[in-house]
Amino acid sequence: MGGIEVSARGIEVIPIPRVREVYITAGVSRRTKRRNEAMNYLKFLLSDKAKEIMKKHGFQPYEF
Repeated sequence: MGGIEVSARGIEVIPIPRVREVYITAGVSRRTKRRNEAMNYLKFLLSDKAKEIMKKHGFQPYEF
């Protein structure tokens, strides 16, 4: 919870939401033994279902 704290009389504390940007980067190594599994995970991260889950937890997914 962000906010402004003022010790003077007659001034209220006004909460100001902090904006934090989080970027998730993902990639698949060419040498991985589970390449198909990793590629499926990347596809999931870009899916509408993943965006719904992120929004549910307070994230605003980047739209391409």
